[in-house]
Amino acid sequence: MGKRMMKQDTTLALSPMAWWAALLHIVAALLVILLFLIAIKFITGSFLLSVLGTPLALLPITLLLRRRGESWALLGFRKPQRWLKAIVQGVVIAVVVLVVLIGLQYTLEPLFKTRDKSSLGEVRGSFWLYLYWVGVVSWLVQGLGEELIFRGFIMTRLAQMFRLNGTAWGAAVLVQGVLFGLMHSHLGVEGMISTAAAGVVFGIGYLMTGRNLLPCVIAHSLCGTLLISMIYFGNS
Repeated sequence: MGKRMMKQDTTLALSPMAWWAALLHIVAALLVILLFLIAIKFITGSFLLSVLGTPLALLPITLLLRRRGESWALLGFRKPQRWLKAIVQGVVIAVVVLVVLIGLQYTLEPLFKTRDKSSLGEVRGSFWLYLYWVGVVSWLVQGLGEELIFRGFIMTRLAQMFRLNGTAWGAAVLVQGVLFGLMHSHLGVEGMISTAAAGVVFGIGYLMTGRNLLPCVIAHSLCGTLLISMIYFGNS
């Protein structure tokens, strides 16, 4: 994965984590997300606002990182050396994800009842709601929040748990993908499988770009923007 990734792995290896400690961090991160989602939904009664629980969960997770002398930059959220390259990488990852999702849609629809998208139908009639879904949900929640937490924090903790070798990163890609799918259980079985597959692709993209999160943030945001735009313009 290049000299940069090797340097990061060496830095992490200087302060290794016991498997139970890494697992505790992963469980804590997932619970924090769920607690924020449930709390906001309970207080406001709004699903649209409850999704903000994901980026808000970055605050306590950041504290966990600081306690170990780590940072988001160490996990891959850093300024790219070349912005154009990062953007192109993000577009490529997004295309791969969309191809995988389209293939899964045709494969899974005969096996499972298609998940209900009626909750997004109201987007068609509201330009401001469309902007909220694009700007807040697609870019802040999905792109920034989910990529930092799942590909950055959780995937790194899994690799630390498995001793940071090549096999460890491969296992981390698969496990974080499964966890990512399970955290989207509200989408039904078809949705969980599709989301898990997308998570695996994002994880592979994270590794192939030298563990730089920015291309994955761009890719995830573009996928969400395209989906909600298709709904808004009446193509889905």
